[in-house]
Amino acid sequence: MHEMSFEDRQTYMKSMWDARSEDAKALERAEAALLKVLTQEQVEVFKSTPTFAGMPCGGNYGGGYMMNSAPHISE
Repeated sequence: MHEMSFEDRQTYMKSMWDARSEDAKALERAEAALLKVLTQEQVEVFKSTPTFAGMPCGGNYGGGYMMNSAPHISE
């Protein structure tokens, strides 16, 4: 990466960010689907269990939203 031009580094970094963003969206969709089938007790355990690189599911992730309270998945 150190030998890449500035423009190539920017393009590469954007492609990595876009890929990570898509992964985060897929994770949010999977989490929303899972939460629909869990009991309340299971939801509480899930939200208090460290996941995704050690962050709790209720931790701040992506776009400044809390994963379990993002407007598009909280209901």
